[in-house]
Amino acid sequence: MQLRPYSVNFDESTINGKSELTLNVAFLTQDLLVERRCLAVIDVEEGTTGEEMANTVMKELVDNQIPLKMMMSVKTDGCSAMIGHLRGAQKFMREKVPTLLPNGGCVDHDLANVLKSAVQALCPELTSIYPAMHACLAKHSMDKKRKFEALEEEVGEAIRKVPKFINVRFRIIHRLAEWAEKQDRALYVNFKRMKEDVLREVYTASETEMIVIEKFIGNYLEVRLSQCFILEVDKPIMDLIDKFESSQVRVHMLYRSLLGLFKTMLPKFVTSNAMDQAIGNNNINSDFAMADKLLDIEYELKENQLSSKDLWIGGKAEQLLKELGLTRHSEEVQPWLDINVRGFYEAALDKMVKYFQGTLESKVMEALKVIDPKFWSLGKGDMLRRKFKILAVQWQEVIPGKDIPKLQEEVAAMLHRREEVEGFKEEELDVVFSKVSKMEELENPAFPLLAKLGSSICTIYNSSSPAERDFSLMKTFVGDPNKGNTRTEMLNAKMHIKAEVNSLGRSCTECELNKKKFQRGERKTVSVEHCHCDLWHPSEELLRTLRGGAACTRYRADLKERKAEAEVQSKRLAISKEEEVAKTKKDMKVETEKLRKRSIVRKKQAEEEAKKKAEEEAKKKEELERKKQEAAQKKKKKSVAKVVPEKKKSKADEMREEQRKRLKMT
Repeated sequence: MQLRPYSVNFDESTINGKSELTLNVAFLTQDLLVERRCLAVIDVEEGTTGEEMANTVMKELVDNQIPLKMMMSVKTDGCSAMIGHLRGAQKFMREKVPTLLPNGGCVDHDLANVLKSAVQALCPELTSIYPAMHACLAKHSMDKKRKFEALEEEVGEAIRKVPKFINVRFRIIHRLAEWAEKQDRALYVNFKRMKEDVLREVYTASETEMIVIEKFIGNYLEVRLSQCFILEVDKPIMDLIDKFESSQVRVHMLYRSLLGLFKTMLPKFVTSNAMDQAIGNNNINSDFAMADKLLDIEYELKENQLSSKDLWIGGKAEQLLKELGLTRHSEEVQPWLDINVRGFYEAALDKMVKYFQGTLESKVMEALKVIDPKFWSLGKGDMLRRKFKILAVQWQEVIPGKDIPKLQEEVAAMLHRREEVEGFKEEELDVVFSKVSKMEELENPAFPLLAKLGSSICTIYNSSSPAERDFSLMKTFVGDPNKGNTRTEMLNAKMHIKAEVNSLGRSCTECELNKKKFQRGERKTVSVEHCHCDLWHPSEELLRTLRGGAACTRYRADLKERKAEAEVQSKRLAISKEEEVAKTKKDMKVETEKLRKRSIVRKKQAEEEAKKKAEEEAKKKEELERKKQEAAQKKKKKSVAKVVPEKKKSKADEMREEQRKRLKMT
C-alpha cells in the first residue's frame, strides 16, 4: 500500500451541552486530487488539555490506519490549548511528527483578533453599544421591535434586521457598522426620544437602553466617525478573511497576503521617511528581505508616526466631516484623531507583529509560493530549485534527502515546457499537479517527485474554517438544544453523509459547466446551489402542482404583486426621507456643538495627564538620582573605611555608649 501525505484540521466546541471534537482530514486520491472529509466527531471532556486533545486526535488517526509520519500540517484555532509553546496540542503532535509545518494557527482567527484589538482602541463603546441595540430592538420586546420598524419607515429607511453581535465572531463588527450607518437616522431619533423621556421622568429605561443612550447618543459623532473609519480601514482584513475561508488551495498565498496587509497598513500610520529608511527605493530582491525590513520599523516611536492631520481615515469619514461642516483640521476632531485613530493603528500593528512575525520570518512559508504555476514562468531557475529544496527538506517523508537533487532536475526540466505550463495557470492547484503527474518523458513519468511534493502541499488547510463549518452543521442537525439530544454516533453518521454528498460536486457536470462559464465571465459566481444526490424522486402530489405551467403562472402573479408593492414602498420612503433632511441638519448642528465642548474637555484632560506624567517622571528621575548619590556615598565611605583603620574604643567609651542606648529605650 502506497502511503500518501495528508493534513488535519480539528477543533473543540460545545454542541447541545456536550463537548465535541471534530476532526477533518485532507488527503490525496489515486489521481493526486485533494479530498477533504470530516473523519470523526469525538466526545471529549470539558476543559480537555492540549496534550489530551493531541493524544485523542493521534489515536483516531492510528485507529483508522492513517500513518502519523505522513502528516504534513495541523491547522487549529489560535488558543493556548491548541498552539501554546509549552502545553499546546500542536506542540505534542510535533514531538511525534517533527516534520509538521510549525505555523499551525488559524489565520482567520488571527485577523479577527487584529480587528478586535484595534476596534477596542478606536471606540471601546461599540462592543457594548451593538449588543445593547440588538437586545433593545430585536430581543427583549416585540412591541418595541415593531415600533422601531415603524420609525424606520417614518424617517424614510427600509426595514432591516438587527444583526446579532457575537464576541467570538468579531468579524461581524463590519456587518454591524454597515447596518448602523444605513439605519443611523432611525437609531438616532429612537434613542434621542427615549433620552428626552427619561429626562422628563415619563419613562424608565432598562439597563441595556441606558447603555445605548449614554454611549451612543452621549458620544454620537465620535461613534459615527469610528463606524465610517472601520468600514474602510478594515476592508483589507475582511478580504483576507474571506480569501482564506475558501476550501480552495490558498496556503501558498498566505505569506504574500500577510506581507501585503502589513505593507498596506504601515503607510497609513508611519511617515514616508521611516518607510524609505526601511525599504529604500523598494530595491529589495525578495519578499523575505522585505518582511525583515518592515518588521524592523519602529512604528511605536512618535517621530516615526504621521501627524494627526495626515493620518489616513478614509473617504467615508472625510465625507461625514464635510456634511458636518468640519475638516480633519478642525479643533473638534483633533481628540478623535490623536487618541482614537492613532490608538487603532498602534493596536492593529502590535497584533500583526505578534501573530504574523513567525510566518513572515519562516523561509518555508515564503517558499510555498513556488507551487503556483503562475510563478514558474516568472521565477529564475536557480531560485525555483532553491525554494523547492527548502520545501523538500521540511517534508522529508514526502521527498527523501537522497531524491532532492532529482527533484531539482525536474524543476529545471519543467521550465523548458513553458507552453504546457501556461495552460495550468487557470486550474486549481491540485488539478495542476494531478496533470503534472501524468506528463511523460520517453513513456515514463516526467515529474513524479514534483507532482508528489506539490500535491502533498495542496492538502494543507488555509485556516480552521472547515472545523467551524462542521460545528455550524452539527448545531443545525441538533436544532433546539432544549428539545433534542442527538447522540455522537448520529452526528458522526450525518457528517459523513454530508461529506459524501459534497464530494459528488467534483464529478458533477453542472458544476463543471458553471465553473467554465464563470472563468469565461458568463456567470458572476462559480458555485450553484443544487443537490448532487440522484436518488431523490419527486412525489406525484408535487408533480401535479408543476404541470400545465401552474408554477410559472403562480410565480408571475406573485412577482407582479411584489413589484407593485415595492414601487409604492419605495416612493413612500423617498418622501419620508426628503422630509427628514431638514431635521437631520438641525440635529447635527447640536451634535457638532456637543463634540466641540467634549473636545475642549478631552484636550484639558490630555494636558493634565501629560503634566501629571511629566511630574511623575521627574520625581522618578530625582529619586533615581538620589539613590545613585546615596550609593556613591556608601561606596566612598566603605573605601575610606578600608584606607583609615577604625580606632579601637576604650572601655569608658563603650560604657558611655551602652548607657545612651539604655536611656533611649526608656
